[in-house]
Amino acid sequence: MGSLSAAEQRKLAYFHALGKVMTESTQSVYESPYKSSHNVRLNEVWADDIAYANDYTSAVAESVANSAVTLIEKGTLTQIFGSNGQSYNFFSGTTFVRPWISPVDVPDSTTNAPSNGYLVRLFKGDDTEIFQAVGAWAVDYYAGIIHFADGSTPSDLGWGAIKATFFQYTGNFGASGGTSDPSVFKTAIFDSGTTEMIFNQGTSYEQAVDLSFLDNNNAFIDATFDSGTSTITLTDNQSGTTLVDLSSLKTVSGSTSAMSPNNTNMLALSTNSGSTLACSTPITSGNVPGSKVAVFINGVQYNVGNLVSDDCYFSSDGGSTKRISGNEDAGDLLYWNYVTGNPVSGFDLNTSVPDKITFIHLTV
Repeated sequence: MGSLSAAEQRKLAYFHALGKVMTESTQSVYESPYKSSHNVRLNEVWADDIAYANDYTSAVAESVANSAVTLIEKGTLTQIFGSNGQSYNFFSGTTFVRPWISPVDVPDSTTNAPSNGYLVRLFKGDDTEIFQAVGAWAVDYYAGIIHFADGSTPSDLGWGAIKATFFQYTGNFGASGGTSDPSVFKTAIFDSGTTEMIFNQGTSYEQAVDLSFLDNNNAFIDATFDSGTSTITLTDNQSGTTLVDLSSLKTVSGSTSAMSPNNTNMLALSTNSGSTLACSTPITSGNVPGSKVAVFINGVQYNVGNLVSDDCYFSSDGGSTKRISGNEDAGDLLYWNYVTGNPVSGFDLNTSVPDKITFIHLTV
């Protein structure tokens, strides 16, 4: 196999430096539709999807719909110090804005055609567009820099304060998604033989969290989620397992367990030894497992549970089975407790006053 000429080798390297692949020796960089590869750090990997855009209108629509794409329209470029007028970038305030989205960064999934809608558009100071074949310039999208040939700088050609319209990638970085912010967890694994869970934060930070305060002090070597439940199964180094209920922890949306806003000031039903249903409205929101539902009649709290001495109880089967206090759930109805025909509380509920009932409990 013969060798490429020195000129072609240099041009291939030049294209590669600008993130492109040369497919024909007389090509200009802007004519290449294919992306070359570079070694990148984890915090430089784009984690969010960007839609293919074959024209500028489609790219603008994507910038409106997708927070990972930000349109900079006719932003005045800044000459890079020491570049002799050959290189320009863009600042937003004091921030060097990059990376820019290159058409070859978002190819069509079927044809591998570039998203020409994300193509950088260059303008003179008077807003006249400078097309790619005009002058001599090339864009490094990753670096966010436009380079002009010596003797063909904006100053040489009288273009004035040049401007550029481009699309910046403003999404998440990292192979697991999330953000480059080191305070954000990306992955989590158990440290085998210990009680610690290792959270990988941002790019290279790690944080160990000791789980020994949970139900088991043994060292955990494995953990799996119990499908269809809110529990995680921790397997210790003694071959035993511990189920830990996560339902009361903070949710992804940021909410925490709080007092239920429902089931307040409900009208009681009239009760007697033959009709013990206290209220026609059931518990309307799920109860945090293990926490109890408190029952108030006209603002006074009464004992609730499955004991003979309790004033009232919850049931899910028409009063036949009394819920143990702490096991109440959405859909349960309240019943007034009677022993040998007499109300344990010392009085019947009635609608003539009327009596008012409130349930207070934790929900997520």
